[in-house]
Amino acid sequence: MDREVSESAWREANALGDDGRTNFERVALSELEAIVGPITLARGSSQLPYLFGPIPGTDLTLYLYADEAQVHGGPRIFRKERWDYRPPQDSIEDLVSFVHASLPSNNRFERSRGESSVNQGGDR
Repeated sequence: MDREVSESAWREANALGDDGRTNFERVALSELEAIVGPITLARGSSQLPYLFGPIPGTDLTLYLYADEAQVHGGPRIFRKERWDYRPPQDSIEDLVSFVHASLPSNNRFERSRGESSVNQGGDR
């Protein structure tokens, strides 16, 4: 993937929706919920907006930024940002693989319906 295509993909991924989330955050959350079930997220600092919340079935906490994902709480930490990847989808796929490998049963959650919930939290 050439640099121009990569930059274009990240511009699209960083587009802010009416819900206050970027496309990157929205897609990452959707793909994670496909394997763990609904994830309830709160909003972090207003100075550096991010979403955070526990990942069901694990002792892990997910942190989603406009173009970065982090997972903390286990023996390994996942911390990847835009500059680590050419297309955003590669970052999301690595995040999902990391969480999947961290699941005790390594089984996929079968989502019947429902969406994530984003609570308005205070600065953290």
